[in-house]
Amino acid sequence: ISSVLMQHCNFAFNLIIGEDNSIDSTREICKEYAKRYPQIIKLLPNDTNIGVVRNYQKLFDMCTAPYIAILEGDDYWTDTLKLQKQVDLLEKNANVGLVHTNYVLLNENGNKKQGHLLVRRTKLSGNVLVPSHLVDITISPLTVCFKRDLLKLVDFEVILKLKLSTVDFVLWTEFAHYTDFAYIDESTGVYRILATSI
Repeated sequence: ISSVLMQHCNFAFNLIIGEDNSIDSTREICKEYAKRYPQIIKLLPNDTNIGVVRNYQKLFDMCTAPYIAILEGDDYWTDTLKLQKQVDLLEKNANVGLVHTNYVLLNENGNKKQGHLLVRRTKLSGNVLVPSHLVDITISPLTVCFKRDLLKLVDFEVILKLKLSTVDFVLWTEFAHYTDFAYIDESTGVYRILATSI
């Protein structure tokens, strides 16, 4: 939450939190932040745990801004200009619907490594639908910013029927049919890898 609040942008933004009936103190922490930043934070607490896919769907349905960025609860942003850089790129390039960046992987033992270590970096941008590209691409949700209109291309009922554990790869694959991707080769966040991660 703090890493979203530290963003420097020439536009207004909201942080919509889908608190999925956590069994620890997460909800209380979210409530406190929402109380302190009511003009920015919208808290959507669930009375029962609805799961990752339904929670994503609920949050996306609440979004009204032209662009959406994702930040899952165990990750954080490190670049205060992340959103500004991505929106600037989206605004200047009509053919680009999704912008993603590099990132740092952080393991429980404290070891860090760069997220994208690909030799052929051309596979990270442009038309990434070429099968050989999608196999190698690892777009981390915490790095993306995309056009909200692309969500109408995604059938969440299919994701639920297939019992997928999360939505990111389906989103990128569907989006890639209709738009180019852009890649910023800068680390803008940290992706935690925990023993309990999906």
